[in-house]
Amino acid sequence: LEKVLGGEDAGREDLESVLHWAITHSDPKKLGALSEEYRRRLREEPAFLQSRREEVQELIRSMADGPSEADLMREALAQAADGALPVAQRVAALEDLAELLEPIDNANDLPKLEGTAPLVALLADPDDALAVAAAQALGTAASNNVDFQETLLREQPLCMQRVVAMVAGPAAGAGGDAAGGGGDGDGGNDGGDGGGGGGGAGPREPSVEVASKGLYLASALVRNSPAARQAFFAAGGGMAVVEALRRGQRELEQ
Repeated sequence: LEKVLGGEDAGREDLESVLHWAITHSDPKKLGALSEEYRRRLREEPAFLQSRREEVQELIRSMADGPSEADLMREALAQAADGALPVAQRVAALEDLAELLEPIDNANDLPKLEGTAPLVALLADPDDALAVAAAQALGTAASNNVDFQETLLREQPLCMQRVVAMVAGPAAGAGGDAAGGGGDGDGGNDGGDGGGGGGGAGPREPSVEVASKGLYLASALVRNSPAARQAFFAAGGGMAVVEALRRGQRELEQ
């Protein structure tokens, strides 16, 4: 209660505590009388009613003047893609973006904001923190969202190959895309795209955090989407998972 009354930032638990305190210490009869008096003044005092309307209109105007969630998403994307900014600031922007992408409507707006391309590019960033944060944002948008999954794979054909590269580590640069090219005709097309973008999704040093986040994004993409599962295996995803498990086993044995 002291935190809220003191003007400090209050979390959900703090606000719930205040609500419980107010209910416990309230007098139902007094509250009923105040409510009845409020309704009477609204009915009988035009000036009072007008003042309440003006207050509501001012509140609506103040809310409309603030940035929309789409504006916040654009700003987060711009900061994340700005290589001149410190890595910590870019990672923080990606974390903010991931929170904004939790509502499915915002997730489906991401392609409209041209936000998928910079995030897919960051999956191959040599800085692990940026790759991990970008994967988290994309995974949040893709989670249980077939429309976004299909749009992402259609508009960003290199996405799945870069996800596989995160999972496989150094093996992806030499064998991950080749695995995609060794499949059927469709797999060959994916492999061809991988050859064109191999520089961006090249080898990276093994990282448990990167591999784990790559698996998280892969699972979010392939869930409920047969097309995404096909793309995952065509890009060498099966062998990437095997290699990640082998690498983890070797690390445990050392």
